[in-house]
Amino acid sequence: INMYVEPPNLIATNASKNFISKKFLNNATSLAIKVKEVPIKAYNLISKVKRYYAVIRYAFKIITSKLETTTLPKH
Repeated sequence: INMYVEPPNLIATNASKNFISKKFLNNATSLAIKVKEVPIKAYNLISKVKRYYAVIRYAFKIITSKLETTTLPKH
C-alpha cells in the first residue's frame, strides 16, 4: 500500500512510440523510475491492474481515514 504514497519505482508500458521516446525515458530516469517494456499480449494484464486501481485506492482511503480517527492502545 505504500506504493501510492510516493512515485513508482517501475513503470510497465507497451512498446508504443510515446513510451520509448528519449524524452519520456530521460524524464523517468531523472525521477529514479525504471521503464520496462511489456509485450503487447502481456499488456492486457496492465489494463486489469488499471481497472482495480480505483477500487484498491478507495479501500485504502477508507482504511486510512478509520485509522486516523481510531486511537491505538499503547503497549
